[in-house]
Amino acid sequence: LKPPLGSTESQFWSAAMRRIQDLAEEQLEDAGEDDLIDFLSEGEGEDFDELEEPPRMDESFPGTILVCGLPKVPQAKFDKLFGVVARLIDKAHGENSKHMPMEDGTDTTAGMMIVTYKKPEDAVKAVETINGVNLDKSHTLKVHLLDDFDRI
Repeated sequence: LKPPLGSTESQFWSAAMRRIQDLAEEQLEDAGEDDLIDFLSEGEGEDFDELEEPPRMDESFPGTILVCGLPKVPQAKFDKLFGVVARLIDKAHGENSKHMPMEDGTDTTAGMMIVTYKKPEDAVKAVETINGVNLDKSHTLKVHLLDDFDRI
C-alpha cells in the first residue's frame, strides 16, 4: 500500500487505523457490545495463573568465538588478512564459517573475526589453542567464546 498523492505515509497510516477502528466499532454495535475492551475481556478464557510459560528462545552460541586483536586494514588488504587468519583457525580445528566485519562508515576492518563452528567442542579447542598467539610483533590474538562475552 502506498499513501495517495499529497499525503504523508504517517497521515495515510493514521487514517487507515481510524478506519479500522470505525469498522470494529460498527461490528460491536451490530453485536450489541458497547466497548471493545469489554468485548475482548468477556468469554471463556483461561486465567493467567493457568497459562503455560511461553517457550524461551535459546540465546546461547556455544559454537561461536570472537577473535580479537586483529590489525585494522583497508578493504584492499582484507583478503590477505582474512586468508592468514583463516589458515591459523583452520589448521587444527573443525568445520567453521568466518566473518570479518568492517567498521561502520569506513573501509577498514573492525579488528576482529567471528567464527562459528559446527561443534561447540571445536570452538572450545580453538579458544585454547589460538588465544595468545602472536600474529605479528604488535598484534596478539585474544580469543573468547561468544557466550563468555558478557563476563569479560
